[in-house]
Amino acid sequence: LAGMLESMGSSDVSIFGTYGFTESRCAWGECPTSNDLSSGYHLYPDKEIFEIVDPDTGEVKKEGEDGEIVYTSLDGRASSVLRYRTGDFVKGGITYEPCPHCHRSLPRLNSDITRLSNIKDLQLSKVKGSLVNFNNFSLAMAEVDLVDEWQIELKKKNDDPFEIDELNVYVSIEKECNKEVLEKEIGKQLLFATEVTPNEVIIVSREDMVDRLEIETANKEKRIIDNRPKD
Repeated sequence: LAGMLESMGSSDVSIFGTYGFTESRCAWGECPTSNDLSSGYHLYPDKEIFEIVDPDTGEVKKEGEDGEIVYTSLDGRASSVLRYRTGDFVKGGITYEPCPHCHRSLPRLNSDITRLSNIKDLQLSKVKGSLVNFNNFSLAMAEVDLVDEWQIELKKKNDDPFEIDELNVYVSIEKECNKEVLEKEIGKQLLFATEVTPNEVIIVSREDMVDRLEIETANKEKRIIDNRPKD
């Protein structure tokens, strides 16, 4: 996003993100930065308790350790939650060091957050004979500048459960480009990140991509669709 704004003539672009979930009725922001480094989401210890726990055992993790985010509201009204398991997995957990940007000493939640359900169901799977971490698809596609939105479909050739895997990439693009160049770049990034290459790259309109991802109708966009027959 910063690159796009700078290409349109903006200067001193600062980007910051927020993290939130419906049950908290709250959101936590990070300090705007002009680079790719996140400051982490600044928490409000007088209003809530955040814990990071082992998603399997519920054991509370130490500072800076990975785990599931658990939330307790101290200032809720009407309805509040106690040790609510969010289903979000954070790498790096919580840090209590002063923020390197604003220098406040509030605790900060690392911004590398993934849905725990995605990790359980999709993190590791065999694709074309290679064990693939599905989360790496996001890292790969983020490196392709021309892509606006994307979706990956996994299926079996001819829908035959005994056939080989096929991986199709659907993309909407920001501007007209050479499809062959785009296919090569996507193939290169996917091969580097996952050790597999797509069978086909399919360019669709922005409107079609919104429908495919169910951006306007589902709680979470559907980035990876696994249409292979289940055992």
